[in-house]
Amino acid sequence: MNKKVMLTVQGSQQDQEGPETVTTQCAAAEYYEQNGSTYLLYEETLGAGPDKTKNTIKIKNGVLELTRKGAVNSRMVFQEGAEHMTEYVTSFGRLPLGIRTHAIHMRQSEQIQEITIDYDLTANGQKISRCKIIIKISDQG
Repeated sequence: MNKKVMLTVQGSQQDQEGPETVTTQCAAAEYYEQNGSTYLLYEETLGAGPDKTKNTIKIKNGVLELTRKGAVNSRMVFQEGAEHMTEYVTSFGRLPLGIRTHAIHMRQSEQIQEITIDYDLTANGQKISRCKIIIKISDQG
């Protein structure tokens, strides 16, 4: 099944000393299923520049992968109860990070599918921030 959907991605991040930072991104996305996996493909523009980042979300067996290519490059794997390492690559350099996922909740109704991920970002095994991503997928139109 291939279809166009509307995607809303809300992210929040809070380090130990600062206030919570919340960002929201809305984009048209391609939704399809293949070999038991669900895929969402969408583009985003970071900041005021023209550079775009192509994003792929893959969901299979309760594991969500977010791959970003372009102005920012990374592959983030969210698996409940596990920590996966990633390298966040920008024009300023590379930053090795861990993603320690506490919970992934998936909910679906007739009009919308919602995925909530609670996780910690770590560096050298130490927590640097508490994070949450809420992904909402709705039919376009």
